[in-house]
Amino acid sequence: MVAQGLRLDMDVLYELPNEPLKCQSSVVTIGIFDGVHLGHQKIIAEVVKSASKGETESVVMTFDPHPEEVILSKSPPFLLPLDERIRLIETMGVSRMIISDFTRQIANISAEEFVRDILVNNLRIKKICVGYDYSFGRDRAGGIELLRELGQRYGFETEVVPPVKINNEIVSSTKIRCCLAQGKIAQANDMLGRKHTIKVVVVHGDKRGRILGYPTANCLCKDDILLPCVGVYAARVWIDNMSPPVRGRGLKPYNAMANIGYCPTFRGEKLRFEVHLLDWKGDLYEKELMITFIDRIRDEKGFDSVEELLGQLKEDEKMVRGMMGTVSVL
Repeated sequence: MVAQGLRLDMDVLYELPNEPLKCQSSVVTIGIFDGVHLGHQKIIAEVVKSASKGETESVVMTFDPHPEEVILSKSPPFLLPLDERIRLIETMGVSRMIISDFTRQIANISAEEFVRDILVNNLRIKKICVGYDYSFGRDRAGGIELLRELGQRYGFETEVVPPVKINNEIVSSTKIRCCLAQGKIAQANDMLGRKHTIKVVVVHGDKRGRILGYPTANCLCKDDILLPCVGVYAARVWIDNMSPPVRGRGLKPYNAMANIGYCPTFRGEKLRFEVHLLDWKGDLYEKELMITFIDRIRDEKGFDSVEELLGQLKEDEKMVRGMMGTVSVL
């Protein structure tokens, strides 16, 4: 679980500094941090802890766009958009986050140039905390041993943070994507350390749910965000200015039934993401929602009649209401 940190005024730079930071030294970690999962949290917590004394800043450095988008012209879908990664990292007490534009020029910097020119000269690094599989520099030629060697040469410490394991499996963004693609929400949530959440905007749909007595918000999210697999889900929803789910913040959300699929009963062909808020009345059009996935309750399926569909929706509602009393909000 991401804990609320001591600091909620993190400085965010949207480019690499071209001069030394105005601090005595820094403790740094570098990565994409997609999902900000338990493994990422462990590394970032070590950065904050190591920088807690003296005039040392804790620094998280990331890249946008994803390096694979530049190098391979494609990248895996994201678990979290950049603004949500920033928000979660801020709650961990980080002093500064640097978001570097990843370009061909950056990709062609050698491992030693990256360390010398960026980490040592501009970030005033005294320690770097990385994961067990960290690599860097042109063609990812630099690994842990080279990082340690360069640390000895330029005067900084290298700490390799062991991976987090759940049921003997290493927690990773790739593994979490696989779980979501298979509808294993509980397993994904365990590795994230919180409930998987997607930010959406409500757009107009065909209003069929309203006729059935189950009005749904038709949800539009960013194209590069990974949706869980097709199915029906128990969910919770935060509306507009209600704070997203971070411990210590936010109002009580609405319990909900979410559907990701093709509406086979009505011979739909386009993938839809819809959510029905229990005990909600009002207009949600153009509002921003944060949808938190609790569990997958069944496959999507077609019905021979609207009456059969309505009967199933009532069963889904009963199941969701029954399970929500035993599930924590975060």
